[in-house]
Amino acid sequence: MAMRIAERVVKITEALQIPYVFKGSYRKANRSRLDSFTGIGDLITRLSGTFDKARKQLYDGTGNVMRRVESLKGLGVTPKKQIKGLEE
Repeated sequence: MAMRIAERVVKITEALQIPYVFKGSYRKANRSRLDSFTGIGDLITRLSGTFDKARKQLYDGTGNVMRRVESLKGLGVTPKKQIKGLEE
């Protein structure tokens, strides 16, 4: 139903040359303001937590990947490839 409404409104606004953005959502906060994207904010917050957890596993703790790589280098192992961004 929302698609039918959107298609009809687009036809009318195009015929009248009126700029229009159709925004439909089950959450009122997402419908009431053009600059309100609470769903996207929630997703970014969750992804940020996942990224932080993965980064900690790379750099922190006793078995982190970076410590293991440095330990192998200390034993004389020469890596064939360098992973960009891990030197930070």
